[in-house]
Amino acid sequence: MAGYPTGVAYPATHQPRIAPAHLAAVAWLAGAGHPAIDRPYRFCELGSGTGFTTNLLAAANPFAEFHAVDFNPAHVAEGRRLAEAGALPNVRHHALDFAAARAALPDLDFVALHGVWTWVDDAARRDVLAFLAERLRPGGLVYVSYTARPGMDGVAALRGAMAAAGLLADDRPPPERLARLAGWLARLRAAQPEFAEGDPTLAAYVEALPAMDEAGALHDLLAPDWRAEFHGSVRAAMATAGLDWVGDADLAMNLPGAGLPPAQAALLAAGGGEAVKDLLLRRAFRRDVYRRPGPAAATPLRWFRKDGGAGEPTAEVVAAGGAVPLVAAPSPPAGLPRLSPFNRTTLELGIGREDARIVAGTTIGGGVVLDRTTAYLLSAVAAAGPGGGARMMACRLAAEGRGISAGGRTVTDPAGLEHLIAPRIAQFEATDLPRLRRLGAVA
Repeated sequence: MAGYPTGVAYPATHQPRIAPAHLAAVAWLAGAGHPAIDRPYRFCELGSGTGFTTNLLAAANPFAEFHAVDFNPAHVAEGRRLAEAGALPNVRHHALDFAAARAALPDLDFVALHGVWTWVDDAARRDVLAFLAERLRPGGLVYVSYTARPGMDGVAALRGAMAAAGLLADDRPPPERLARLAGWLARLRAAQPEFAEGDPTLAAYVEALPAMDEAGALHDLLAPDWRAEFHGSVRAAMATAGLDWVGDADLAMNLPGAGLPPAQAALLAAGGGEAVKDLLLRRAFRRDVYRRPGPAAATPLRWFRKDGGAGEPTAEVVAAGGAVPLVAAPSPPAGLPRLSPFNRTTLELGIGREDARIVAGTTIGGGVVLDRTTAYLLSAVAAAGPGGGARMMACRLAAEGRGISAGGRTVTDPAGLEHLIAPRIAQFEATDLPRLRRLGAVA
């Protein structure tokens, strides 16, 4: 499949906006129907990469069926390894192109394509549209994200110049290609130092290249079929598959005015819709949600309110992240805290941000992001039980050669570490652990 070199593996990422519960919230904000999210459904991620997000969603929604499709066999193998380690019987990873996936997969309620539309050629896009036309059930939702115009116009122009200079159609090994590109960009900046002035997105791309790893550069700058699209063009393509645009997966973008200054909000209210919004905001990336017309879920959404309140939240509260759809009732806080096999596994994985650990929350049907310290505390308490967490965490830190600064020195011995950690463990058990139980990250 053009645009996806199988010789380069991309890092695992977490894409929280593709969660069915999140997509249902977008539909709720738009007053549109959506499949039920608290009973069996089928979900597929096309172009799933290593499949981390699909695996996490399978762990967070054990009653539903999940499929991850990617053309890169190394990605699929990694996804299968995590599914096996996490004891996930409700997810399957498929090494298929989109045309083969259309024939192999069952009908679906949710489909997600994160970035795929930007990086594949016209034939693959036609296969995507055929997949959506044939496999998405009536009432089903689709997430499509892509690099967007006019926000990426400067980058698109730069790539056009790169193509004209012969930098894209290049069979050299990747390190040579990147060195050649870096040299060309250096000459461009010397010849016209202000060429990116006034375009922060373009300037950021040019500045980022020297720090990019091989996979990032091949993906973001050198992929031959990369292109940026206007919302209207993507919307027209999705209409050929029988899909209607519902709203923006960036929830705040669905509110009147979209957080714009008053004069801009007034201009947007006068007409022009998403085209005017994109002109004003110059977003480099869009995340759109589409729907196949059909019956809505029989039951309305229930909500998990982060302020502890009851009842249906306002649109403003949902758009601000103050409430998320409730997928399952929180478990009562009783007995020893227990981690699922998947959450035990992911507490050891750095996904995205170096210090972030992401676990599955069955109450909200999605991911719960922890900092590394909280992840260490959770692992220790779940493994050791009451009274033993401080000792276990101290032994782990000492074994890893980590210490804690206190009183002008760094404490590294297990006994000293246990003394320092004990109050933090007590605080964790009193505050963080009950919250993680409510989110379904801990049973």
